[in-house]
Amino acid sequence: MRLNTFALVLGLGLVLLSAAASADGNGDVTIKVNPPAGGNAWFGMNQIEIWIRNDAPLYGMSIGLKLDCPGIPLSLSSTYGNVPRGGPIKYVQEWGDAYGVFDPEGLQVTVNALSNTVLIQGTTSTDPLPVHTVYSKCYDLRLYLQCGGELGGQLSIDNVYLEPDGVWMFDDGTQYAPTFQGQPNTSMTIPDAPAAIFPVTILPCMPPYFTTTPNPVETASHCSDFKFTFGAQDSKCGKGALEFSSSVGNMNPTTGEFTLLPDPTCGTTVVTAIVTNIACLTDEFAFTIDWVDAPVTLTNCPAATGYIDPDNVYEYPFSSACDNATFEVAPVEGPPEGSFDVDPTGKFVFTPTLADNEHLYAFDLFANSSCGARDTCRFTVAVGATQCGDPNGDMVADISDVVFLISYIFQGGLQPNPLLRGDANCDTTVDISDVVCLLSYIFSGGFLPCTVCP
Repeated sequence: MRLNTFALVLGLGLVLLSAAASADGNGDVTIKVNPPAGGNAWFGMNQIEIWIRNDAPLYGMSIGLKLDCPGIPLSLSSTYGNVPRGGPIKYVQEWGDAYGVFDPEGLQVTVNALSNTVLIQGTTSTDPLPVHTVYSKCYDLRLYLQCGGELGGQLSIDNVYLEPDGVWMFDDGTQYAPTFQGQPNTSMTIPDAPAAIFPVTILPCMPPYFTTTPNPVETASHCSDFKFTFGAQDSKCGKGALEFSSSVGNMNPTTGEFTLLPDPTCGTTVVTAIVTNIACLTDEFAFTIDWVDAPVTLTNCPAATGYIDPDNVYEYPFSSACDNATFEVAPVEGPPEGSFDVDPTGKFVFTPTLADNEHLYAFDLFANSSCGARDTCRFTVAVGATQCGDPNGDMVADISDVVFLISYIFQGGLQPNPLLRGDANCDTTVDISDVVCLLSYIFSGGFLPCTVCP
């Protein structure tokens, strides 16, 4: 059995009236839970109402409430913080002629999270709480009793004194300890009236039900996350928001948006989606996701050689048709001088050494899926000064350079990179004369292309 305690202190700062103010010190604080539903608490969201009877205007009061529910975790439904008048009410709502009381100084909420206490403080000289000759609902708050707690439990709400400021007190010019549930208290610092006890039951209403669900069996690509937005509707509770959850994956509890990462083995995943209403009643929907492999095609394999000087860094962002592909890279013929790597996004980085010059390196870049699919891109990176007469960048002037230039000049083929690699005769242009120069060198013993390159 676990005891969970939440203490709420409603403390409204004290402003003493003039000596002319009169009062006979007659007041009471009464707690009601979920009226008019028989005064029972229930699993889920509860409405805790604070009813006050006072025979004179109250310029100050301090009401401490300690909430216990053995075996059932409990919490106030909203976050704590300051609640100035005119600002958003977090969890304490003013009702009737209590609304606007303690203006203009304001109603303040602070919390000591360590001791689970809440202190609401305010002060006024102009806006007292009016006289209530009969019990009137002045404040309420929302209390959540966690679903799945022990049946047969009881919610205890007691009046307490929380040192140093949380005395149990009304102030209508004279400070006194009001009664609690019609029972007297010894003093403002000894509020010993008996606690109010409320049985915890199951809210009498129907379960919610799903209105939008996926197919009982869904097929999903391993290349992307599975996503679906569930819809649901409450039956007859209608007093609070539905809450979504799931056995696996990530379910947005408010919107029903569900996301599941792919199964790394391309197997199947069984998912149970759950919707819960404020009475802790649920509906469930189970379905299966069959994960299938998909191509991991590399979509931008570079066709041309990349060129860098020894003091530069070569970078290239590879991409795959599969969002969840992983990347790896390996040299084709032994490790190059320098360092190279590819990051999880596919960005390849090669850093040569300063001493490196006139080298052509080939690499294989792999895109993989965890289910076995693979695609490969072979690409080259040249390091060193630009060599004119080597339009295809393989560091050798041969017939392949002639074919490359003819394709570029007459057939719209790839351009030499940089362009002056195709300038075999060093006239700073790339045209048919460079093809003639290369043919002369290769077949007729002509001059080495670009012995002196511009």
